[in-house]
Amino acid sequence: MADSSTGGFLQPFEPFETADDFEDMLHDFFVGVVGLPGNMVRPKWEENPAGLPPPKADWCAFGILDEGGDTIGGERHCGEDGGHNIASVHEPFTVLVSFYGRNSRANAKKLRLGLAVAQNREYLYKREIAFVEAGASIHVPEIVGERWNNRWDIQLTFRRRVSAKYPVLNVSKVVTALQIESGLEVKNHL
Repeated sequence: MADSSTGGFLQPFEPFETADDFEDMLHDFFVGVVGLPGNMVRPKWEENPAGLPPPKADWCAFGILDEGGDTIGGERHCGEDGGHNIASVHEPFTVLVSFYGRNSRANAKKLRLGLAVAQNREYLYKREIAFVEAGASIHVPEIVGERWNNRWDIQLTFRRRVSAKYPVLNVSKVVTALQIESGLEVKNHL
């Protein structure tokens, strides 16, 4: 792996989190705030989707719509262990949460109000995520199996800090030349 002494492109020391890890974290958050059983909160777009719950069952599906965009970033050097830089950005991301079942509207409200509670947001803060805003709850019933199913959608915006450690070594010595001009004489000092 290249480091700052070799030149060229630098790669982070550790791989970034996977989409599955991120979805698992959001899943646990929605389960905790809304109070639905874990098997009734699922990602919207699964590779191998589970069967649909019964029409009147309360459940939700969530999906990350976008991330990145207006990022605010920075880099700082840490001198321990030979040195490294930590590059960080604060990136926004948007999640669409769809609630289904008899209590879909109430569960959407429960999520919106639950996000206003600091103790609930603490789970996010520990993962360097801040809740920014919740959009309007939108009623979008849909036909599934020739039957209308109740559905309420709510779009949530968050901002999270994403950091990576890069192999930028400490400067161990500096070799330079200093020229001092005095009159017509130039002296080089190393």
